[in-house]
Amino acid sequence: MRKTTNLLVAALGLFCCGAGWEVARPGWQYEFPRDHHRHADFKTEWWYFTGNLTNERGRRFGYELTFFRQGIRAPDERTDTSSRFIVGDLKFAHFTVTDAAGEQFFFYHKVS
Repeated sequence: MRKTTNLLVAALGLFCCGAGWEVARPGWQYEFPRDHHRHADFKTEWWYFTGNLTNERGRRFGYELTFFRQGIRAPDERTDTSSRFIVGDLKFAHFTVTDAAGEQFFFYHKVS
């Protein structure tokens, strides 16, 4: 049931109209540290951390940690509110580890 609920929430966010949101266009002028953080006027963002690890015996592992932000309320629909039931966006996180030698894959995810 929980998996179905997560999928429905994600689909709702992905398939809602995009009106009122900024669109990523060629020529964006990156500016740091501003661009290390969320861009609330854009509907979808994600951040990846990936790498490869080797333990003391030479066994190899790969990992990926991904954070997603999906906007729910467009910038022109936002109002100040103290309600915890009115959210501007949803956050998702996925963490995976691949054990190359053991041919195993582990994953975990969380939804805000």
